[in-house]
Amino acid sequence: MNNRTLTIRVADDLVAAAQGRADRLGISLSLVLRNELHRFANGGDVLISSFQPNANLRRSILTAEKEHAAGELETFDSPKAALAHLKRIRR
Repeated sequence: MNNRTLTIRVADDLVAAAQGRADRLGISLSLVLRNELHRFANGGDVLISSFQPNANLRRSILTAEKEHAAGELETFDSPKAALAHLKRIRR
């Protein structure tokens, strides 16, 4: 099995708190992070508590909210119909 080193920037206080909790549980912080990567890679959800949408996403959200308020949303009877619509607008 090949291994890769992953470098991330994390606030000192967060690392200290996580390290303290891992120590109390008798596990390494590396194990915690590897476990979380495995869980995520295998289809697990990710919880992002401090997510801030970028400008493009904020514009898209505002556009969608305006379309919703104006009743301009398209609805579909089946997933097949929705996929056909997406293929049509992608061209």
